[in-house]
Amino acid sequence: MKFNTKKGGPTAGSERKSMKMEADELMEKIKGCVKEALEEQKAEGEGGDEGDPAVDAQVLARYEAKKTKNFAEADRIRDELKAQGIEITDLPGGASWKRV
Repeated sequence: MKFNTKKGGPTAGSERKSMKMEADELMEKIKGCVKEALEEQKAEGEGGDEGDPAVDAQVLARYEAKKTKNFAEADRIRDELKAQGIEITDLPGGASWKRV
């Protein structure tokens, strides 16, 4: 891309329009990917999309227990959720869950 050193922007209006079109196309692709991921997550029954506040609260309690190194409590909560058919996946800064 060429820049006009006096104004600091692209030298031609058509170049700006082209860049905007590319940005718009990229945004539409991103929106499509996010929508697809959310639909897939919902189809798999992952936490958050199902909106089960009780499970979300237990997953959060388990995360907090692990954070404070109360591993016995974290294991107890994990086992309780597993008995309900819920699988927890630990992630950096939190956890996700899904029904299995």
